[in-house]
Amino acid sequence: MKTKSRLIIGALLLAPGVYAIIRWSMIDADRKNQNQDEIITRYKNVLYTGGLSFTMLVLILLVLAMTGVLIAAYSKTKASNTQSGLRIFLMIVGITQIAMLLFSVL
Repeated sequence: MKTKSRLIIGALLLAPGVYAIIRWSMIDADRKNQNQDEIITRYKNVLYTGGLSFTMLVLILLVLAMTGVLIAAYSKTKASNTQSGLRIFLMIVGITQIAMLLFSVL
């Protein structure tokens, strides 16, 4: 696989987790007098889960993020400056995403 396609696949694997974390942050900022069950329901409705628990959703996003980071890490062969910068950006975003998802599982 070429470097460009690896970077695109890595970005696509990281995208659902980035979207979910941004939306969860917005839900946290917006909560006023809601109980914990309502907040968890709003968290689960960010991405269509199909009846999965919140923990399982986070674990799936964690696996996607780790796979995206690995694919981005292995795409360093003969990359241009733009591709190298995008690779580093994807790795930073992915590692940050992994840390945030691990923190939410704890």
